[in-house]
Amino acid sequence: MISSNETSTVGIVIPNHNNASNIKWILDSLVPQLKSGDQIIIVDDHSSEFLELDFYTRNFNIELVKLRGPGGPGNRSVARNVGWKRTHSEIVVFLDGDMVPSKNFVEATRSIHSNGDMICIKAMRFALSQDDQKAGKEYCLSVFSEQKNWINESKIDYIYYSNNHNISDLINRSGKWYFAASNALSLKRKDIVNIGGWDEKFKGWGEEDMDFAYRLYLSGISFVFPEAEILYAVHLDHPVSVNRLASLFRNALYFISKFPEVYQIRLPAYEAFGLPEILFRKFCGNFRTDKTNRCINQVSNLKRRFYYLKIRYFSPGFKIYFS
Repeated sequence: MISSNETSTVGIVIPNHNNASNIKWILDSLVPQLKSGDQIIIVDDHSSEFLELDFYTRNFNIELVKLRGPGGPGNRSVARNVGWKRTHSEIVVFLDGDMVPSKNFVEATRSIHSNGDMICIKAMRFALSQDDQKAGKEYCLSVFSEQKNWINESKIDYIYYSNNHNISDLINRSGKWYFAASNALSLKRKDIVNIGGWDEKFKGWGEEDMDFAYRLYLSGISFVFPEAEILYAVHLDHPVSVNRLASLFRNALYFISKFPEVYQIRLPAYEAFGLPEILFRKFCGNFRTDKTNRCINQVSNLKRRFYYLKIRYFSPGFKIYFS
Protein backbone atom coordinates (compact mmCIF):
# COMPACT_ATOMS: atom_id res chain seq x y z
CA MET A 1 0.00 0.00 0.00
CA ILE A 2 1.23 3.48 -0.83
CA SER A 3 1.93 5.61 2.19
CA SER A 4 0.19 8.98 2.37
CA ASN A 5 1.55 12.36 3.31
CA GLU A 6 -1.33 14.43 4.66
CA THR A 7 0.76 17.61 4.80
CA SER A 8 1.38 17.78 1.05
CA THR A 9 -1.23 19.85 -0.74
CA VAL A 10 -2.07 19.37 -4.41
CA GLY A 11 -2.93 22.10 -6.90
CA ILE A 12 -4.49 20.96 -10.18
CA VAL A 13 -4.20 23.21 -13.24
CA ILE A 14 -6.65 22.57 -16.08
CA PRO A 15 -6.43 24.66 -19.28
CA ASN A 16 -9.72 24.85 -21.18
CA HIS A 17 -10.82 26.03 -24.59
CA ASN A 18 -14.43 25.30 -25.56
CA ASN A 19 -14.60 22.05 -23.57
CA ALA A 20 -17.31 22.96 -21.06
CA SER A 21 -18.87 19.49 -20.96
CA ASN A 22 -15.47 17.86 -20.47
CA ILE A 23 -14.60 20.17 -17.58
CA LYS A 24 -17.68 19.07 -15.66
CA TRP A 25 -16.79 15.42 -16.22
CA ILE A 26 -13.30 16.11 -14.88
CA LEU A 27 -14.57 18.01 -11.84
CA ASP A 28 -17.07 15.27 -10.98
CA SER A 29 -14.13 12.87 -10.80
CA LEU A 30 -11.75 15.22 -8.97
CA VAL A 31 -13.97 16.90 -6.36
CA PRO A 32 -14.52 13.80 -4.19
CA GLN A 33 -10.74 13.34 -4.06
CA LEU A 34 -9.85 16.78 -2.70
CA LYS A 35 -8.55 17.23 0.84
CA SER A 36 -8.11 20.33 2.94
CA GLY A 37 -5.69 22.71 1.20
CA ASP A 38 -6.04 21.13 -2.23
CA GLN A 39 -7.21 23.40 -5.03
CA ILE A 40 -8.21 23.36 -8.68
CA ILE A 41 -7.40 26.21 -11.06
CA ILE A 42 -9.31 26.16 -14.36
CA VAL A 43 -7.83 28.54 -16.92
CA ASP A 44 -10.38 29.32 -19.62
CA ASP A 45 -8.37 30.24 -22.71
CA HIS A 46 -10.54 32.59 -24.77
CA SER A 47 -13.46 30.16 -25.03
CA SER A 48 -16.37 31.25 -27.20
CA GLU A 49 -18.80 28.95 -25.37
CA PHE A 50 -20.08 29.76 -21.90
CA LEU A 51 -18.44 27.90 -19.01
CA GLU A 52 -20.74 27.92 -15.99
CA LEU A 53 -19.07 26.56 -12.86
CA ASP A 54 -20.84 28.50 -10.08
CA PHE A 55 -21.84 25.35 -8.21
CA TYR A 56 -18.25 24.10 -8.10
CA THR A 57 -16.59 27.43 -7.31
CA ARG A 58 -19.10 28.17 -4.49
CA ASN A 59 -18.79 24.82 -2.77
CA PHE A 60 -15.19 23.74 -3.36
CA ASN A 61 -11.72 25.22 -3.54
CA ILE A 62 -11.98 25.77 -7.29
CA GLU A 63 -11.05 28.97 -9.13
CA LEU A 64 -12.00 29.86 -12.67
CA VAL A 65 -9.59 32.24 -14.41
CA LYS A 66 -10.68 33.69 -17.74
CA LEU A 67 -8.03 34.71 -20.26
CA ARG A 68 -9.28 37.38 -22.64
CA GLY A 69 -7.85 40.14 -24.78
CA PRO A 70 -4.95 40.14 -27.28
CA GLY A 71 -3.28 36.94 -28.35
CA GLY A 72 -6.34 34.77 -28.73
CA PRO A 73 -6.64 31.09 -27.78
CA GLY A 74 -4.17 28.31 -28.23
CA ASN A 75 -1.14 29.21 -26.15
CA ARG A 76 -1.20 26.35 -23.67
CA SER A 77 2.03 27.53 -22.07
CA VAL A 78 0.47 30.84 -21.11
CA ALA A 79 -2.59 29.10 -19.68
CA ARG A 80 -0.50 26.69 -17.62
CA ASN A 81 1.79 29.45 -16.34
CA VAL A 82 -1.21 31.50 -15.24
CA GLY A 83 -2.58 28.41 -13.51
CA TRP A 84 0.42 27.16 -11.55
CA LYS A 85 1.34 30.67 -10.42
CA ARG A 86 -2.09 30.93 -8.75
CA THR A 87 -1.57 27.74 -6.79
CA HIS A 88 -0.11 27.70 -3.30
CA SER A 89 0.38 23.93 -3.14
CA GLU A 90 3.58 21.95 -2.81
CA ILE A 91 2.57 19.60 -5.65
CA VAL A 92 1.25 20.86 -8.99
CA VAL A 93 -0.70 18.67 -11.42
CA PHE A 94 -1.12 19.69 -15.05
CA LEU A 95 -4.24 18.00 -16.39
CA ASP A 96 -5.47 18.67 -19.92
CA GLY A 97 -9.08 19.72 -20.40
CA ASP A 98 -9.92 16.43 -22.10
CA MET A 99 -8.46 14.10 -19.42
CA VAL A 100 -10.66 12.50 -16.76
CA PRO A 101 -8.56 11.21 -13.84
CA SER A 102 -9.11 7.91 -12.07
CA LYS A 103 -10.86 7.91 -8.69
CA ASN A 104 -7.58 7.62 -6.73
CA PHE A 105 -5.60 10.01 -8.94
CA VAL A 106 -5.02 12.79 -6.40
CA GLU A 107 -4.09 10.56 -3.48
CA ALA A 108 -1.76 8.40 -5.60
CA THR A 109 -0.04 11.53 -6.89
CA ARG A 110 0.31 12.94 -3.39
CA SER A 111 1.68 9.66 -2.05
CA ILE A 112 4.29 9.06 -4.73
CA HIS A 113 5.61 12.60 -4.42
CA SER A 114 5.80 12.20 -0.65
CA ASN A 115 8.21 9.30 -1.18
CA GLY A 116 10.52 10.91 -3.72
CA ASP A 117 12.08 14.28 -4.49
CA MET A 118 13.21 15.71 -7.83
CA ILE A 119 10.70 13.64 -9.78
CA CYS A 120 8.07 14.31 -12.42
CA ILE A 121 5.20 11.80 -12.56
CA LYS A 122 3.42 10.93 -15.80
CA ALA A 123 0.13 9.08 -15.42
CA MET A 124 -0.84 6.28 -17.79
CA ARG A 125 -3.17 7.58 -20.50
CA PHE A 126 -6.09 5.64 -21.93
CA ALA A 127 -8.68 6.74 -24.47
CA LEU A 128 -12.41 6.19 -24.47
CA SER A 129 -14.19 5.81 -27.79
CA GLN A 130 -16.81 8.28 -28.95
CA ASP A 131 -19.40 5.49 -28.94
CA ASP A 132 -18.88 4.92 -25.22
CA GLN A 133 -18.89 8.65 -24.53
CA LYS A 134 -22.37 8.84 -26.09
CA ALA A 135 -23.62 6.55 -23.33
CA GLY A 136 -23.31 9.46 -20.93
CA LYS A 137 -21.19 10.78 -18.09
CA GLU A 138 -22.36 8.43 -15.35
CA TYR A 139 -21.72 5.38 -17.49
CA CYS A 140 -18.25 6.57 -18.49
CA LEU A 141 -17.26 7.51 -14.95
CA SER A 142 -18.28 4.04 -13.83
CA VAL A 143 -16.07 2.58 -16.55
CA PHE A 144 -13.14 4.69 -15.35
CA SER A 145 -13.51 3.33 -11.84
CA GLU A 146 -13.24 -0.29 -12.99
CA GLN A 147 -9.63 -0.39 -11.92
CA LYS A 148 -9.33 -4.17 -11.98
CA ASN A 149 -10.89 -4.85 -15.34
CA TRP A 150 -10.10 -1.95 -17.67
CA ILE A 151 -7.18 -3.59 -19.47
CA ASN A 152 -9.44 -6.39 -20.67
CA GLU A 153 -12.45 -4.17 -21.21
CA SER A 154 -13.42 -3.34 -24.77
CA LYS A 155 -14.47 0.05 -23.35
CA ILE A 156 -10.81 1.07 -23.30
CA ASP A 157 -9.74 0.84 -26.91
CA TYR A 158 -6.26 2.33 -26.96
CA ILE A 159 -3.21 2.24 -24.70
CA TYR A 160 -1.04 5.32 -25.19
CA TYR A 161 2.06 4.19 -23.35
CA SER A 162 2.98 0.93 -21.67
CA ASN A 163 5.95 0.31 -19.43
CA ASN A 164 7.36 -2.68 -17.61
CA HIS A 165 7.98 -1.09 -14.23
CA ASN A 166 7.40 -3.28 -11.19
CA ILE A 167 4.22 -2.10 -9.46
CA SER A 168 5.93 -2.36 -6.08
CA ASP A 169 8.71 -0.05 -7.22
CA LEU A 170 6.76 3.19 -7.60
CA ILE A 171 9.80 5.44 -7.70
CA ASN A 172 11.45 3.78 -10.66
CA ARG A 173 13.35 6.80 -11.93
CA SER A 174 13.79 7.21 -15.67
CA GLY A 175 15.51 9.68 -17.97
CA LYS A 176 12.91 9.21 -20.70
CA TRP A 177 11.67 12.78 -20.73
CA TYR A 178 10.22 12.26 -24.22
CA PHE A 179 7.40 10.12 -22.76
CA ALA A 180 6.34 12.88 -20.34
CA ALA A 181 3.49 14.43 -22.34
CA SER A 182 1.61 17.11 -20.47
CA ASN A 183 -1.85 15.53 -20.52
CA ALA A 184 -1.52 14.23 -16.92
CA LEU A 185 1.73 15.40 -15.37
CA SER A 186 2.74 16.32 -11.81
CA LEU A 187 5.79 17.69 -10.01
CA LYS A 188 6.83 19.82 -7.07
CA ARG A 189 6.13 23.54 -7.41
CA LYS A 190 9.75 24.39 -6.58
CA ASP A 191 10.92 22.41 -9.61
CA ILE A 192 8.65 24.43 -11.91
CA VAL A 193 10.01 27.65 -10.43
CA ASN A 194 13.56 26.36 -10.93
CA ILE A 195 13.20 26.09 -14.73
CA GLY A 196 11.08 29.23 -15.13
CA GLY A 197 7.81 27.52 -16.00
CA TRP A 198 6.49 26.92 -19.50
CA ASP A 199 7.99 28.61 -22.57
CA GLU A 200 5.28 30.94 -23.89
CA LYS A 201 6.90 31.26 -27.32
CA PHE A 202 5.30 27.97 -28.33
CA LYS A 203 2.06 28.77 -30.16
CA GLY A 204 -0.79 26.40 -30.87
CA TRP A 205 -0.47 22.66 -30.44
CA GLY A 206 2.63 20.55 -29.92
CA GLU A 207 6.10 20.35 -28.34
CA GLU A 208 5.60 22.84 -25.52
CA ASP A 209 5.33 19.84 -23.22
CA MET A 210 8.45 18.18 -24.64
CA ASP A 211 10.37 21.43 -24.14
CA PHE A 212 9.09 21.59 -20.55
CA ALA A 213 10.05 17.96 -19.90
CA TYR A 214 13.49 18.32 -21.48
CA ARG A 215 14.33 21.39 -19.42
CA LEU A 216 13.24 19.47 -16.31
CA TYR A 217 15.55 16.66 -17.38
CA LEU A 218 18.45 19.08 -17.83
CA SER A 219 17.79 20.46 -14.34
CA GLY A 220 18.23 17.00 -12.81
CA ILE A 221 14.62 15.85 -12.59
CA SER A 222 13.88 12.14 -13.05
CA PHE A 223 10.66 10.81 -14.54
CA VAL A 224 8.36 8.24 -12.99
CA PHE A 225 5.81 6.25 -15.00
CA PRO A 226 3.68 4.30 -12.52
CA GLU A 227 1.68 1.29 -13.61
CA ALA A 228 -1.93 2.11 -14.41
CA GLU A 229 -3.12 0.17 -11.36
CA ILE A 230 -1.61 3.08 -9.43
CA LEU A 231 -2.20 6.11 -11.63
CA TYR A 232 -4.10 6.69 -14.85
CA ALA A 233 -6.38 9.14 -16.63
CA VAL A 234 -8.75 8.70 -19.55
CA HIS A 235 -8.74 10.84 -22.66
CA LEU A 236 -12.09 11.90 -24.11
CA ASP A 237 -12.09 11.64 -27.88
CA HIS A 238 -12.79 14.87 -29.77
CA PRO A 239 -12.15 16.46 -33.19
CA VAL A 240 -8.70 17.96 -33.74
CA SER A 241 -7.83 21.25 -35.37
CA VAL A 242 -7.10 21.23 -39.09
CA ASN A 243 -4.06 23.37 -38.26
CA ARG A 244 -2.54 20.80 -35.95
CA LEU A 245 0.25 19.57 -38.26
CA ALA A 246 1.28 23.09 -39.24
CA SER A 247 1.41 24.03 -35.58
CA LEU A 248 3.42 20.95 -34.69
CA PHE A 249 5.97 21.62 -37.43
CA ARG A 250 6.39 25.25 -36.44
CA ASN A 251 6.83 24.35 -32.78
CA ALA A 252 9.16 21.47 -33.60
CA LEU A 253 11.48 23.82 -35.45
CA TYR A 254 11.49 26.21 -32.49
CA PHE A 255 12.20 23.37 -30.06
CA ILE A 256 15.07 22.08 -32.21
CA SER A 257 16.48 25.59 -32.58
CA LYS A 258 16.69 25.77 -28.77
CA PHE A 259 18.10 22.27 -28.32
CA PRO A 260 19.53 20.81 -31.56
CA GLU A 261 20.33 17.55 -29.78
CA VAL A 262 16.63 16.68 -29.39
CA TYR A 263 16.13 16.32 -33.15
CA GLN A 264 17.46 12.78 -33.13
CA ILE A 265 15.09 11.78 -30.35
CA ARG A 266 11.95 13.58 -31.51
CA LEU A 267 12.10 12.76 -35.23
CA PRO A 268 10.40 9.34 -34.86
CA ALA A 269 7.48 11.01 -33.10
CA TYR A 270 7.21 13.67 -35.81
CA GLU A 271 7.11 10.94 -38.44
CA ALA A 272 4.45 9.08 -36.46
CA PHE A 273 2.28 12.19 -36.51
CA GLY A 274 2.71 12.50 -40.27
CA LEU A 275 5.65 14.91 -40.65
CA PRO A 276 8.22 13.11 -42.82
CA GLU A 277 11.92 13.57 -42.27
CA ILE A 278 12.36 15.36 -45.59
CA LEU A 279 10.52 18.40 -44.19
CA PHE A 280 13.24 18.85 -41.58
CA ARG A 281 16.30 18.35 -43.78
CA LYS A 282 16.47 21.98 -44.86
CA PHE A 283 16.64 23.06 -41.23
CA CYS A 284 18.17 20.11 -39.42
CA GLY A 285 20.09 18.07 -41.97
CA ASN A 286 19.91 14.31 -42.27
CA PHE A 287 20.84 13.22 -38.77
CA ARG A 288 19.81 9.57 -38.91
CA THR A 289 21.98 7.71 -36.42
CA ASP A 290 21.90 4.50 -34.43
CA LYS A 291 20.47 6.53 -31.55
CA THR A 292 17.65 7.76 -33.76
CA ASN A 293 16.88 4.24 -34.93
CA ARG A 294 16.69 3.02 -31.34
CA CYS A 295 14.22 5.81 -30.57
CA ILE A 296 12.05 4.73 -33.51
CA ASN A 297 11.57 1.39 -31.80
CA GLN A 298 10.23 3.18 -28.73
CA VAL A 299 7.35 4.63 -30.74
CA SER A 300 4.94 1.70 -30.77
CA ASN A 301 3.26 0.55 -33.96
CA LEU A 302 -0.04 1.00 -32.16
CA LYS A 303 0.68 4.64 -31.48
CA ARG A 304 1.74 5.19 -35.10
CA ARG A 305 -1.42 3.60 -36.50
CA PHE A 306 -3.59 5.58 -34.10
CA TYR A 307 -2.22 8.95 -35.12
CA TYR A 308 -2.19 8.18 -38.84
CA LEU A 309 -5.91 7.49 -38.50
CA LYS A 310 -6.66 10.50 -36.33
CA ILE A 311 -4.74 13.20 -38.22
CA ARG A 312 -5.21 13.95 -41.90
CA TYR A 313 -1.81 14.15 -43.53
CA PHE A 314 -2.48 17.14 -45.76
CA SER A 315 -4.93 19.11 -43.69
CA PRO A 316 -5.97 22.56 -44.98
CA GLY A 317 -3.82 24.22 -42.33
CA PHE A 318 -0.84 22.14 -43.37
CA LYS A 319 -1.20 23.16 -47.00
CA ILE A 320 -1.58 26.84 -46.16
CA TYR A 321 1.44 26.86 -43.91
CA PHE A 322 3.72 25.33 -46.55
CA SER A 323 2.33 27.20 -49.55
